[in-house]
Amino acid sequence: MTEHTDIKEALKECERKFLDAFRGSPLVLTLTSAGDHRYIDINDTFERISGWNRDEVIGRTPFDIEIWVDPGERVAFVRRLLSGGSVRNLEVHARLKNGEHWTGSGSAALIEINGETCVLSFIADVTDRKRAGEAEQVAERLSRMGRRLIQAHDEERATIARELRDHIERLSMLAIDLDRVRDNPPESMAEFRQDVDNARQAVEDLVLHIQTLSRRLHSAELYHLGLAAAVASFCKQFSAQKSVQIDFAAEGIPEALPNEVSLCFFRVLQEALQNAVSHGRSARVQVVLSAGPNELDLTVRDSGIGFDPDEAWKRPGLGLTILRERVKMVHGEFWIESQRERGTTLRARVPLNTRINSEDAAEE
Repeated sequence: MTEHTDIKEALKECERKFLDAFRGSPLVLTLTSAGDHRYIDINDTFERISGWNRDEVIGRTPFDIEIWVDPGERVAFVRRLLSGGSVRNLEVHARLKNGEHWTGSGSAALIEINGETCVLSFIADVTDRKRAGEAEQVAERLSRMGRRLIQAHDEERATIARELRDHIERLSMLAIDLDRVRDNPPESMAEFRQDVDNARQAVEDLVLHIQTLSRRLHSAELYHLGLAAAVASFCKQFSAQKSVQIDFAAEGIPEALPNEVSLCFFRVLQEALQNAVSHGRSARVQVVLSAGPNELDLTVRDSGIGFDPDEAWKRPGLGLTILRERVKMVHGEFWIESQRERGTTLRARVPLNTRINSEDAAEE
């Protein structure tokens, strides 16, 4: 009797130690029936993380409390165990009592209790680790985007610097020509007038190009005259400079627009026209600026060679990405429709009744 009693006491001590370890484990532990999935026991960590207490769970199933985001995963892993398979480091997606989602890494084993086959599950919380990994990925993407934007800005500044140097060289050559005319005036008055007219035309061309460069950096008209006037002026000068026909129409544009929206549309127009001429090789572009009760729309349609938009989004260039991000900064939508040899249509739409964070929408 003494030996039998000692064995029973040892078993009880083992059960007590098991329960203490079960309840106090930092892992989420559950003991469920393999047959009908009923919860037989849960530990304190399960209660703390899930928000469900023992009284609400014991005797019910994971399907009753809808704790599995995909209930089919629960059924599949129990079947795997019953068929002799193993479950190790399974990514578990749970729905907490408050509705939030939680991610764990789970392992499970079959044990027998009082003749009943049960599933003992061990789940480690990897939500924070997963979020940290996702945050690192986002940070890396933002870093890459930041580097690409810096590169794009540097390339734009280099282009403007080269164009300014070209204009300065042309002014220097013009000064030399004027000195020649002054020191050696032509005998014919008609020839003299022609030289003066040529010089004046050269100056006017240079002024036009320098004004265009200035608008690429900053448009005073945009802030003093409004979006419609600034867009009309830019289209006119761009048309003259690039020898492209631009049909511009504006309808119902409010005089007072948020600065962020005006600047966004102006920059999108600049980029779209440049793309239509440089990449699309279009000789004619239609620009429509219109406003509804609660939104502002810009459509730029060209008759150029077109392209495959799906392929364009995958390329490393920044043109379309910058346009899309500009519009997103003011809570707008951006579309591109294009077919090869059939031209391209770009459209941007921005709500006018949405408060815009000026810091987020600030110009680079």
